[in-house]
Amino acid sequence: MRRLLLVLSLLGAVGLAQEIQAVAPERIERPIAARYVKDKGIANDPRVVLHEDFEAKDWARKWSNIKGAGKQTVVTDKTVHGGRRALRITATAGENTGGHLYRVLKPGHDTLFLRFYVRFGEDHGYVHHFVHLCGYGPPTPWPQGGAGERPAGDKRFSTGIEPTGVWGKHAPPGVWNFYSYWCEMKRSRDGMFWGNSVRPKPERQVPRGRWICVEIMLRCNDPKKRDGEQALWIDGKAAGRWRGYRWRTTPDLKVSAVWMLYYVTGNEARQNRDPRPPASSTVWFDDMVAATHYIGPQREC
Repeated sequence: MRRLLLVLSLLGAVGLAQEIQAVAPERIERPIAARYVKDKGIANDPRVVLHEDFEAKDWARKWSNIKGAGKQTVVTDKTVHGGRRALRITATAGENTGGHLYRVLKPGHDTLFLRFYVRFGEDHGYVHHFVHLCGYGPPTPWPQGGAGERPAGDKRFSTGIEPTGVWGKHAPPGVWNFYSYWCEMKRSRDGMFWGNSVRPKPERQVPRGRWICVEIMLRCNDPKKRDGEQALWIDGKAAGRWRGYRWRTTPDLKVSAVWMLYYVTGNEARQNRDPRPPASSTVWFDDMVAATHYIGPQREC
């Protein structure tokens, strides 16, 4: 039964509330990162609410919750993106499901951009869940449950940018996909509420073995309207923007957490009919920035 529900959860991921529409990318003012060579000094920009490059020895202190610490390693080899250090997380079948970094944002924000660099290993498999922006009322010191449930408009919303194989249509890790929960999300075929999805057109394959600059945005709605948005940029180029979300029913519910999630369970390999999934998969994160305005890729010089 548990396996059946997990399979049905992917069926629910294709559902969309009827109001959600893809719209043209908005015009972006000068990116924040354009002002700072290799992000040097970007943490002091008044629009930046979180910066993590793993260069400080006490980097973990700024995070509200860390899971899978035994499998999360700050590395100093050639795999880093910028500076001398990056975070590496490995998920090994039968041992662990990866890990996460979770940061509460106080105060919360009506609009938040999150830019991060990520690198998937050359032989990486499929992924179950990935990086999220979350809104909790009230904010919580660690990510809460709620899978399969439609959240109340004054309690919770979330969106995750996640690679998906779409039932094996795409090679691992898959293509970029938003997986979202909110108070007006569509019911799934099994009667429950699994995350609703939107994907760029054309679909964007997630490459392995190189650094990717990913930036996402969530803009909360006027509580009386369906004018909330989310958007995606890959390597500084607009990949998709969607409008029509009623993320919340009260102005008190805001984007209150950044969740750098890396979750691999083995179910994603079965759902994508992968006959030989790797025994382990590794991902690297570096140069994360969360801000109230568009951030953009690092400026090299």
